[in-house]
Amino acid sequence: MSRKMRASFGLALGGLMGMSMLGIAKASPEITGFDSTTDTVNGGGASIVTGGNTTNSILQLTNGTATGNGNEGTSSYNTTAQSVGLAFTANFTYTVLAGTSPVADGFSFILQNQSATVGGQNGGSGNSGRGLPVTIANGTNSNGVVAVGVENFSGSGGAGLYLNENGTVNPSPTNPGYFTQASTNGGTTKTGNVDFSTFNNPINVTITYDGANSLSFSATDGASDVFSHTYMLTDTVANELAANTSTALANGTAFVGFGGGSGGLQETQQISDFTFSTSAVPEPASLGLLTLGCIGLLARRRRA
Repeated sequence: MSRKMRASFGLALGGLMGMSMLGIAKASPEITGFDSTTDTVNGGGASIVTGGNTTNSILQLTNGTATGNGNEGTSSYNTTAQSVGLAFTANFTYTVLAGTSPVADGFSFILQNQSATVGGQNGGSGNSGRGLPVTIANGTNSNGVVAVGVENFSGSGGAGLYLNENGTVNPSPTNPGYFTQASTNGGTTKTGNVDFSTFNNPINVTITYDGANSLSFSATDGASDVFSHTYMLTDTVANELAANTSTALANGTAFVGFGGGSGGLQETQQISDFTFSTSAVPEPASLGLLTLGCIGLLARRRRA
């Protein structure tokens, strides 16, 4: 092998190693589906049922019947804490099977570092603690929670998307409204009508985080209807969670799961085809070195 060939081979190998170290290669999901041996079920009405993409992979959040005083508050978390200091993607399908007319109150995708057995999500469209597990929202410590969710009650205030950062809800609970906005408005894009309250209408949801401040929610009903919105967080997810100083989890890790709620109005909500994947975010300096290596490789090949 000539010196030029050896140099080119070395640069190519270095580039491949660099891409692997930078996390550019796609990794297998850290979480796939639901299972009673790896996921908690908290609150009356929640259960894990057979079906979907793997055995025991459907999570039933609420069962459409009144429990106790007429409210359901449920949650489920994978018992292995996940790294959320990196970029991540969550994919799942949301379906309302049955309920009252109208249905209420919706679901949340939740990252929290308090416990995998915290109680279920608050019900009630006017509750400022939406997206927070009941035991957190009703206590003195609402820190260590980042949640994005859908209120699908179509009554007062209208159905809408919301973000909860350590107890601060955006938008205001009295004006969720994102699903009724114009086609483009403040980070929102909408085509058609993605209806989270229609029975037996599976909605595919993707939530992505860029490892910095951008958290995006995208939903499609499988037809031409698409809704998406991007939130700019006040800080990184890792720093948001670090506000909870009493956690026993390592910094930048959290329990990943879902919460569901209902009030006097009911619905049967299911989550299926769930995957959660993380990927490293390359530092600018590392990307620069990789780019220079690739340029050098191309230059040598042209001179060869």
